[in-house]
Amino acid sequence: MNLEAKRMGQIIDGQGQDFHSGRKMPEVAPTIALLRDHLETIRQAEVHRLRGRLGQLSVEQKLAIEALTQGIIGSIMNTPIDILKTVAQESNSGARASEAATIIDTITRLFNLQDGKLEKPVWSKGRTWAAP
Repeated sequence: MNLEAKRMGQIIDGQGQDFHSGRKMPEVAPTIALLRDHLETIRQAEVHRLRGRLGQLSVEQKLAIEALTQGIIGSIMNTPIDILKTVAQESNSGARASEAATIIDTITRLFNLQDGKLEKPVWSKGRTWAAP
């Protein structure tokens, strides 16, 4: 298991309870899981889309592409995960709990993770994301 996958598992597994204080934290694991799945879907689609243009690839080249694109996804996810985890851990006051809910909502909306379903992104001709 690579380091990023291990880190993701630890973050997701540790979301329900802050063991140092015994208080319940907001549930951020579903948002993290949806974000990870959403970005992985995009990654796989883009790799598949470009494979035809790359011609015949060796096993090493295919593995390098996988490692590169997985690393990019991991880097993109670092900040949202860190923010979610920090706010969840600090949400002992009503204001922080409200902030946690706002951040979860913002990430959900920003990455189009509405209603727990992964929305398939549509790539428009202008090379920007378009609403499905």
